Amino acid sequence: MLPLLVLLGLRLRAPRWSAWLLIAALMTLAIVARSLLWQRYGREADAAGYYPNIYYATLCRFDEFLPGVAVALLRSFHPALWQRLMARGRTLLLAGVLGSSAMFYALGRWYYIDGHGYSFFLTAFGYTLMALAFALLLCAALSPVSPLRHWRIPGAYPLALASYSIYLSHKPIAHALSQALAPYALPSWLLAVAITASCLAGGALLYWSVERPFLRLRERDARAAPAQASGVASPA
Repeated sequence: MLPLLVLLGLRLRAPRWSAWLLIAALMTLAIVARSLLWQRYGREADAAGYYPNIYYATLCRFDEFLPGVAVALLRSFHPALWQRLMARGRTLLLAGVLGSSAMFYALGRWYYIDGHGYSFFLTAFGYTLMALAFALLLCAALSPVSPLRHWRIPGAYPLALASYSIYLSHKPIAHALSQALAPYALPSWLLAVAITASCLAGGALLYWSVERPFLRLRERDARAAPAQASGVASPA
């Protein structure tokens, strides 16, 4: 959905402020959708419908991507504001750690309550707040004055590269593999290891076969545009 919206915006030559308005509107729409659906699927008696109708629903979950889109928009089109933000890397890191820690604690403690069902607040606002906290951590990781930028965790870089491809492919891979291995009655830990390894491998395959080639194509076009402009401006 996001690429289609971006293409539509480019086609209509929409002003930059409309992108911020769209981000805010879509995040609000997702919160409203989860709030309304919680009335039907959030309580314990109807909790079986929570995951298919709320957790996996596109309308309810795409706002988790939007803070990342906002970071990219800020970095690409508001350089002065971005530089001021990057000068506060330690503050961003502290806010991100506190925010994500608070959300992890709240989700672990109150996301599902026996005898009640799923928390209304965490269903309606929790996904958005967690995404905002991680956006702060992302900004901190990009800041040259933040300690997070200089920490190196083995394996984190390739995992980050393929993370979106893993996200897109892990659900069908996990479902297909769990169905295929069900007759063998494997121990739960071995099944978890097999599914995790398969999801990582499938995501890596998708990244290198689809995502990475298109990223290279984008980089090539980005380099070609200034060169073409320079060629037009220079005398023959």
